[in-house]
Amino acid sequence: MAAGGAGYAPELSLPACTQGGEQSLGDFALQAMEGAAGGAMPWTFAQAAKAASPLAVMLGGVKNGIFGIFGLITRPGRLVGALALGCIWAVMAWVRLEGSALPAWLEDVFYSPGGLGRSGLGVLGGWMGQACVGAAWMSISGGGLGDALKGLGGILKKTSDKKSLLVFVLGMAASGLVYWFFTGTGTYTQGMASPAAASALLHLQALGRRRGFLYQWAGAVTSLRQKGGRFLRPGRALSWLSGGAVGSLLIALWAWIG
Repeated sequence: MAAGGAGYAPELSLPACTQGGEQSLGDFALQAMEGAAGGAMPWTFAQAAKAASPLAVMLGGVKNGIFGIFGLITRPGRLVGALALGCIWAVMAWVRLEGSALPAWLEDVFYSPGGLGRSGLGVLGGWMGQACVGAAWMSISGGGLGDALKGLGGILKKTSDKKSLLVFVLGMAASGLVYWFFTGTGTYTQGMASPAAASALLHLQALGRRRGFLYQWAGAVTSLRQKGGRFLRPGRALSWLSGGAVGSLLIALWAWIG
């Protein structure tokens, strides 16, 4: 394909389809997608859905998060869970500030350090780490483990669009950066395993559900910019999420062992 007009990145050559079992450097195999008739339908660029920009997805996530807080009022079950987590974190923070030691397993399960003892963006990162852990606990209580198990199988599942080994590695690297933001530097200890474990769970759920903020974010950062807008590359989006899940899980194991 020819390059687009001014303001667009050069277009990439996209094959209309690939042979079953094809494998190239940096890519996993491409295989069939089930169509309405139940047959194999390879992915083509003409079938690509439009993707939002990373900035639009981020702003949408912030907006949904704010409205989601107010939405808890209409969902008593989630409201009780959120209040319970808030009380647990408040009590644990008070105990730490008083100089008393907390059981290691409590710090691991609820990520009690959060932003304590940090400054500037470190405080924000700690709070977001606690929010990630809280989201994981709320998801588990809402039956999200089934989606996570589905996502675990989806890591190796073939798709109609190419999966990229490079994007998989980038997803792993991104999970490391997120963990560093959540916990700060030099904190691969048992009490810091929970943010990584929660991140792995949420990535797996996004893989299983194929919707939600993380799935939209993966689609945005791996989208292909062409004349006419951004287009979703499903295989690369799933590669990003798979890398994020595996990277987060490895970090959690490293922190737990350390």
